[in-house]
Amino acid sequence: MSRHLALVLTVVLAGCLPACATKAGTGTAVGAGAGAGAGAIIGHQSGNRGKGALIGAAVGAGAGYLIGKSQDDADADAARPKGPEKTSNAPAPPIE
Repeated sequence: MSRHLALVLTVVLAGCLPACATKAGTGTAVGAGAGAGAGAIIGHQSGNRGKGALIGAAVGAGAGYLIGKSQDDADADAARPKGPEKTSNAPAPPIE
């Protein structure tokens, strides 16, 4: 593993650990790690492993954040209390 890749992974993961309580934080960390790995492999084929890892980490972190944020938003919507459900479309009886 190149020093650049090790440094990128260390910095990204250390920065994301406190934020991993949310799906956005977890997605950022996982995306950055996966992106760095994929970028290093692709960059190795072109002779520029470190640059590929940096680009892959950035793209992966961004994509992971967006996916995790979307999941966090969906969870928040599901947790919101719903209003009372109407069981009938009939008008309410008049008050006397």
